[in-house]
Amino acid sequence: MGLEFIQNFNTGGISHVIFIIFQVVLALSVIMFLAYRFILKPKKYKDIVEVWDVTGSGLIVDTDRGYWKKDFETGAGAYILLKHNDAILKHPGIENAVVMRKGGKNKYRLLKFGPGPFDYSVLTPEYEEKILPKVIPLADEDWAKHSLKVAATKKTLKGFLNENKGFIMFTTGAVLGLVLMLSIVGSVNETSQHILSTSAGTVSNCVSECVSTVAEKLDCIGNIESVAGDSVNPPGF
Repeated sequence: MGLEFIQNFNTGGISHVIFIIFQVVLALSVIMFLAYRFILKPKKYKDIVEVWDVTGSGLIVDTDRGYWKKDFETGAGAYILLKHNDAILKHPGIENAVVMRKGGKNKYRLLKFGPGPFDYSVLTPEYEEKILPKVIPLADEDWAKHSLKVAATKKTLKGFLNENKGFIMFTTGAVLGLVLMLSIVGSVNETSQHILSTSAGTVSNCVSECVSTVAEKLDCIGNIESVAGDSVNPPGF
């Protein structure tokens, strides 16, 4: 593998090596994304959640997964769902969970009554006859304030980007063009050096072969003349 990489570097130059590295990085990125999306991420959502959605014309039941996401900077947290990823809720409470026989996981039954990320409630698991489940809202006011603050920040940043769009695009294009030009110049320089070295070796070999051929011809001619001078004249001459 190392010899092949060095050979590709010598024959194709830096542009070919950059293309190979790009292919390797792209393949690793795809593998890491698939592993995170289908293996690592679902493992965090340990709780089983049954969502009763009444925002439409009737009742729609969907199965989801959830977990408590803690913010290590502030020490606060929020209960989020895997499929309904816009939900930002308070913890439903262990007392409102039903323990599943398989795996010992907690199961919650949530009621979705609106389109917003806070429009959820948890239904208490009542099992006695003639006792209706209680509906406990899961709206988190702190998260609502935080969301409004983040939205205001994004709006301010968006305004700055719109005002300086031309300068940012020009600077980005100039930097990319400079990097591309430097890579092309480096590749051309390495390729020309490789061609010159190869050509010099070829010319040197040709000159050596020609000199050897001429020397052999001259040696043959000298041998013929020496043989002719040493020969004895026949009788009568």
